Amino acid sequence: MLAALRQLLQLSGGDGSEASVLQRIETVSFSPGAAGDSLTKELLDEARALVSRSERDADSAPQMTGVALSILLTGIVVSTCTQVGAQTAARTDDPSQLQAARATYHRALDEPDRVRRTRTFAEAESAFSGPASQNAHSPEILTDWGNAALGAQDLGIATLAYKRALRLDPTLERAQKNLSWLRSRAPRWLPRPQEKGAVETLFFWHRTMSTTMRHLWGAVAFAVAVLLITPWSLWRQATRTRLAVLAGLLWLALTGSALLDSVTTRDGVVAVDGITLRSADSDGAPAALASPLPAGAEIEIHEQRQNWSRIALADGTRGWVKSHTVERVVP
Repeated sequence: MLAALRQLLQLSGGDGSEASVLQRIETVSFSPGAAGDSLTKELLDEARALVSRSERDADSAPQMTGVALSILLTGIVVSTCTQVGAQTAARTDDPSQLQAARATYHRALDEPDRVRRTRTFAEAESAFSGPASQNAHSPEILTDWGNAALGAQDLGIATLAYKRALRLDPTLERAQKNLSWLRSRAPRWLPRPQEKGAVETLFFWHRTMSTTMRHLWGAVAFAVAVLLITPWSLWRQATRTRLAVLAGLLWLALTGSALLDSVTTRDGVVAVDGITLRSADSDGAPAALASPLPAGAEIEIHEQRQNWSRIALADGTRGWVKSHTVERVVP
């Protein structure tokens, strides 16, 4: 947003009064906690006012300027809505409940007896389930829930929590390491999700950026492309056209990746241990696999029919299980 504001002011001709707003936004963006912080309501209001003033000053510019200004203003509105949504989610959480869950988790870590430790971890898992549900968009709390489930040896919930956390923040190291550890201890016959291939390595942002960030950076790339193709002058028109094409391709890649991720809701996890994968939606149908599925098996849910769900393993093996035994990564 900061880069777009600067570009906008260059095009509309700033009078110097905007320096304070830009400096304050830059200070926030470079702060150590910038990844988790949001702009204050006052600063967002000043940014919107700056955009409105620039739009009035650019009345004599070509029509495409209005399009670019609208895009930038939409980005600010999205930022405001994101901030309000995060504040609302934070208010729905009961701090005492979260603190109690973490206290129980630390008590389990200090418990020397193995049986009592597992039982206390199970209490922590149950205590974290409420905050995790209330803060479904908090990867940190979801990871805490997964850690408690892992300590309680509930591998299904642990895998589910880590996958939900990584969907929100693919770079969260705690969730990455623990999920990799769970996968390494799965039975050898159980098909595992494929490792990153050449395509995923090339389009690295699909696994390293959240869906929200891909939408936002895609919007920025689109705004830059529009500004570059606006016929301000014939100066270096060929260069500006090439850069606009590059920005447009980046917009297509980021937005397409985000849209593809938003409709990929088939991912699921087996939550109950020892589930028989059957060849049809009937208790009397023959087993599709010789061994029962363990808790934590990563699957895709393709169809639901009454109390049954048709699932697929990583190698394409398909069959039916009772719906209450599986959970979707995207609730």
